[in-house]
Amino acid sequence: MAVAKYLGIKNVKSVVLQWPEMVPSLLSKKIDIIGGNIHGNPDRYKNFAFTAPAWWYATVVVAQKGNPKGIKAWADLTKPGIKLGVVAGTQASAWAKDAKIADVSQFTTGALQFAALAAGRIDAVVEAEPPSVVFITENPKAEVQILKGMKDVPSAVWANYARYGTRFQDCTLNMAYSRALGELIMHGVIGRILEKHGF
Repeated sequence: MAVAKYLGIKNVKSVVLQWPEMVPSLLSKKIDIIGGNIHGNPDRYKNFAFTAPAWWYATVVVAQKGNPKGIKAWADLTKPGIKLGVVAGTQASAWAKDAKIADVSQFTTGALQFAALAAGRIDAVVEAEPPSVVFITENPKAEVQILKGMKDVPSAVWANYARYGTRFQDCTLNMAYSRALGELIMHGVIGRILEKHGF
């Protein structure tokens, strides 16, 4: 919304989609921008363009309070008896598949995966830090926590930049969006937005 305001775009329609619908909706022109940050990977780079980064964030592992399963390293997620939750179609689901994690539950939304974790139906969630912080902040009674000091997290998992997706042919939109992000960073707007939401 801050980018649209900066660019003087007044007619903005937000469409809420599940992750598996994002890229097909972009490519079929049902939407013009994937406005939830989307992690870059080789397959996605072939299909659509990414904007400049807006901010840096970590991927985190969220577990029940007290970490009853003793998850301390990325490899621990592959141990028998660990039930992992991910949102279908996200980069986390691809990482879980690559790591050959046997017991993975795929959810259609982040809210559902966190609800399953809080209810004890799964043991951990691999998720971007922003939605994890938002869930914990908005649900203080949920007995979940971000695990600190995780060991051996692959660098491809750990370091991420929040960016957005556009179609390749929409070069002007991408350049304007990317320039706006840069300006909003320099003017402190993005920093203030992040602070407002607890980041």
